[in-house]
Amino acid sequence: DFDIVDPSKSNAYDGVLKNALNYYYQNRSGIDIEAAYITSGDKETLAHEGGHKSDMAYVQSKWVKSYGQIFDGDKTYQIDGTGGWYDAGDHGKYVNGGISVWTLQNMYELSVAQKTDSKWTKDAMLIPESGDSNPDILDEARVELEWMFKMMVQSGDPYYGSNGSVGNYVNMVYHKLHDHKWTGLATKPWDYSGEYLSDGTTKGWNTTRIVKPPTTAATLNMVACAAQASRLWRGIDDDFADTCLANAKLGYEAAKKNPEVLAPLD
Repeated sequence: DFDIVDPSKSNAYDGVLKNALNYYYQNRSGIDIEAAYITSGDKETLAHEGGHKSDMAYVQSKWVKSYGQIFDGDKTYQIDGTGGWYDAGDHGKYVNGGISVWTLQNMYELSVAQKTDSKWTKDAMLIPESGDSNPDILDEARVELEWMFKMMVQSGDPYYGSNGSVGNYVNMVYHKLHDHKWTGLATKPWDYSGEYLSDGTTKGWNTTRIVKPPTTAATLNMVACAAQASRLWRGIDDDFADTCLANAKLGYEAAKKNPEVLAPLD
């Protein structure tokens, strides 16, 4: 939602940056999306209950092309994948969110070089974290970055951990988290109760949240974002900067040991 104005006026683009960046807040997973933090459009309609407030998902031991309508994969080991951003309408969360994290972080880093970074602690964005001393754009990128850290393989994973049946992929990053089957278009992430059938009746979607195997690509997405974040957060939140640097190093070493762990083309 934007105003069409006379481009010769100095305020022609007022609000465009704030409205564009508000997209990220509205696609957060795990928290209620409140009208107070929506910058444009029908705020009350766009506001909604949070989706997947507890996003526990089963790690899969292998890539399976299609699970079909009935989940027939592994239910051995779960991780907590709560948080982050939804990628699209299917409510999946993928570590290719790295390109978006990098874009936001790079916008901030460029503003530091241009000495215009003070705008990020004023009113350039409207998010729940606005008003603290942190740059808002880094706070938003942190939402996805912290989710990436949850996607790192832990030593206790029975498939990919230190004694895993598939191999040792500790500190690599799982490729993605999503439902085991596609949900219908316009299915609400907080309400999976209705699936319309040909006879007009409904039933629940009965989906299971799953995590696909780790990959080198997903790992290096996290590594690059975390390494950049470590220098951007230095002096703002040194504890988080330390966490980012530690995870970047761990992921990089894991990727070097496993340089060609790829997702299948299909």
